[in-house]
Amino acid sequence: MKKFERLSKKLSFLLRHHPEKWGITLTPDGWADVDLIARRLRIRAIDIEELVRQQTKQRFELKDGRIRALYGHTIDVEPVSRHTEPPAYLFHGTARETVETILKDGLLPMERRRVHLSESSEEAFAVGLRRDPNPTILRVRAREASRSGILFWKSGEVWLCERIPPGFIEIAYGETKPSGRGMEEKDE
Repeated sequence: MKKFERLSKKLSFLLRHHPEKWGITLTPDGWADVDLIARRLRIRAIDIEELVRQQTKQRFELKDGRIRALYGHTIDVEPVSRHTEPPAYLFHGTARETVETILKDGLLPMERRRVHLSESSEEAFAVGLRRDPNPTILRVRAREASRSGILFWKSGEVWLCERIPPGFIEIAYGETKPSGRGMEEKDE
């Protein structure tokens, strides 16, 4: 694994899930001191700064010697941005085995704090590949949901919301049940 890939995973774990394991306390909106994190992880602060500059997915934000994760939290942090009206459609990639439940119950955050949505079906497909080699892509009528009272936030390249009721979700493409071929779960 590349140096920055390992560091990104470690920072994600620390900033999104368990800062207390390194003796780090986040501000209510998720910020932590870069120098303190560097000391606790026994790395150089410049490596953290370089990771953030080189990231292709906007996972972290760096400002005034502090860093925060933009999305993916399982701990309670305030949203990074204010509520904003989403585009007409957003997308969610999911395992085929979960589609029937989602169409019945809606999209729920599950182990995360918020539902994650993508602006393109291609991005959603890439996310869905983490759980299924042939994911189903769901299209969410996001603007319609927003106008009905669902609040959306944009955080980096990801759109977030508390939940999406089933009435705003349709299958963009893919199957609703696994075919039984190639269903080994992939490591993240």
